[in-house]
Amino acid sequence: EWISDHINNSARLSALAQHFLEVVADMHRNSMSHGDLQHENILVSEDSMLTLVDYDSIYLNGLDHLDDEIKGLPGFQHQSRSSLAKANPKSDFLSEYVIYTTLVALSKDPELWNEAKDHNRLLFSQDDLSSPISSNLFQKLKAIDGLSDLIDAFQKQCMCLELNDIS
Repeated sequence: EWISDHINNSARLSALAQHFLEVVADMHRNSMSHGDLQHENILVSEDSMLTLVDYDSIYLNGLDHLDDEIKGLPGFQHQSRSSLAKANPKSDFLSEYVIYTTLVALSKDPELWNEAKDHNRLLFSQDDLSSPISSNLFQKLKAIDGLSDLIDAFQKQCMCLELNDIS
């Protein structure tokens, strides 16, 4: 809803993207993973503050023994996530790319939102994440001025064979 309400405000979308990076960097520093990072588990206040909710898949140092039961929404997860047996500090890494890239891309081209806003995802589908080189969306994003390096890095992460190979 926040994205729809601010889709034509490039500065707010960019600021939210940067704030999101700060939140996930803090999570990484604390060896924490939400476990189900996706649009329905992130609340954005009117002043663009982020609140993560629904921590039933959380990973914290020392919780490696917990089963990874919640696998998240398809348009946010690495293809190997479904086979992950135990909680993992990297379970959100690809989701972070999905969310950050979506915010940055929409700040540059708000028309992209029309293609995704009626689905239970942001911009990316599971097919995009499973086949990033042949994905029309990845190719379209790569052509947007200033996105090529981010898209190259995102594609590389999607192509990692294992979740633990993502960086």
